[in-house]
Amino acid sequence: MNNPAYTQHFLNNRFTIQEMLNHAQISENDMVIDIGAGKGALTNPLSRKAKKVIAVELDRHLACSLKRSFGNSPTVKVLNLNFLDMPLPKNSFKVVANIPYNITTDIFGYLLDVPQTYFTGGVILMEWGAAKRFTEHSIDPRVIGWNTWFNISTVNRVSPQAFSPAPSVQSAMVKIDRRKQALVDPQKYYDYIAFVSSLLKHPKTRMRDAFKHIFTWNQIKRISRDAGINRDYLIANLTFSQWAHCFNTMQKLIPERMHPTMPNKYKKLYKR
Repeated sequence: MNNPAYTQHFLNNRFTIQEMLNHAQISENDMVIDIGAGKGALTNPLSRKAKKVIAVELDRHLACSLKRSFGNSPTVKVLNLNFLDMPLPKNSFKVVANIPYNITTDIFGYLLDVPQTYFTGGVILMEWGAAKRFTEHSIDPRVIGWNTWFNISTVNRVSPQAFSPAPSVQSAMVKIDRRKQALVDPQKYYDYIAFVSSLLKHPKTRMRDAFKHIFTWNQIKRISRDAGINRDYLIANLTFSQWAHCFNTMQKLIPERMHPTMPNKYKKLYKR
């Protein structure tokens, strides 16, 4: 993985590697992508468990080394490119990776922004602060969206000593699983992000005031009761499940012409 200064830190702790494999639950039928494969610390054990491993490495010298190491392996394909330029597979796949930290948000967005991909989950090493932002209560519409269709949780803190050379930051092992029952219909992802991002333009607005532009007062009281929301709470305090409940209620009760539209800042990220 790389830090923001593009320094490479190679995972070399066998206990961390084994823990990642245990949580990823790789089977002989799985396709797995190793993003930022480096020297193959994860590629090698993955190749013995998965049906196919795609090792993605931007560094040309490291990619050449990987090709020499796995050139005869029928289960490993090495790609010398930026993961963000790689078309996602058209079959179910997992990700088990020690990703480049400088593009963590971009990688998560590529995998999770649109829930209709074939990504099913995996285990990713990332910077501790980013892991907290992506798994805890958030006012970022993208993070709310990710947690609507996927369960994202921090498994463990990972010491800098698990890497060579050791980075200056703490790391985290994050597990991602596609929800068996999505909180919102994945087909509605664009409308959902439009709903959440529109209301979060003013995150310090009370729930009762933010919702009055969409719902009647009786509907607001019903939502408040059913979702366990204090009407005087700030809109920023809603949980992932409460956001989903409010949106699903809007879908049932409010004519489409009255639904919030996507703010301009998110239109490039989310396309119908």
